[in-house]
Amino acid sequence: PCVNLSWASLDKTREEYQAKVDADEKLLAEVISRLLRNKKILAQAEARARKKTLCLASEMAAEGEDVNAEVPNCPAASV
Repeated sequence: PCVNLSWASLDKTREEYQAKVDADEKLLAEVISRLLRNKKILAQAEARARKKTLCLASEMAAEGEDVNAEVPNCPAASV
């Protein structure tokens, strides 16, 4: 005998696992879509933060403040 299983058993297994693969592919597509959206939003937020930093530095420089002055114990200094 080639295989010690019935055709019905083989068909049931194929159908069962095809359904699982289909569900996993759908979930993966949703996760990839969410990941790409979140990465885009994060990149936009980082760009806005850089722009705000430059704007604040420009305002400080216009007011005569030393933009490059180091602030002791500043947690943002290590970023």
